[in-house]
Amino acid sequence: MTVAAISHEPSDALPEKRQWQSRVLVPEMWAALAITMMWLAVLFDAVFGPDIVSINAGTNMTTVPSAVLL
Repeated sequence: MTVAAISHEPSDALPEKRQWQSRVLVPEMWAALAITMMWLAVLFDAVFGPDIVSINAGTNMTTVPSAVLL
């Protein structure tokens, strides 16, 4: 029984490195960046934003951080 081996020619189609221009166009990257910016807005509002103060007819005063609404 003879086994014949067929050699393949070297592949010229090597995967080329992705350039930064092609990475910028990835939709998932923009979605992740948008979500990160939203969370940073909530963080800065929680740290530096004013509180929501509600005073009832009596002496009851309720204070809620404004980041709760965001």
